Amino acid sequence: MEGSWHTRKVMASVNQVMLNSSGGPGVGVRNQREAITLGVCLDHLTSGNLGSLGDVLIQRLKALEAAMADQNWQSASHLELKLRMLKLKAALTKTKSK
Repeated sequence: MEGSWHTRKVMASVNQVMLNSSGGPGVGVRNQREAITLGVCLDHLTSGNLGSLGDVLIQRLKALEAAMADQNWQSASHLELKLRMLKLKAALTKTKSK
């Protein structure tokens, strides 16, 4: 997520309170991903960045769809990474063309 810590207040709370205080890795991979997704989405919402909010939500929905189809979160994690890589490539292409 772009921006300074001022625009990521919810994610700061998720990292400091939920993930560190609650045992970090003991939280579980799925719960950790859910907390991060919700934190990122809320930060996008509060900063008015609706395009990025929609992007994160659709990525998570696609990951859930894959996990349900395969009965396994492993494929979902690969899908999320692939979507993020595609988004990064698109952003780099835009930067290079400017």
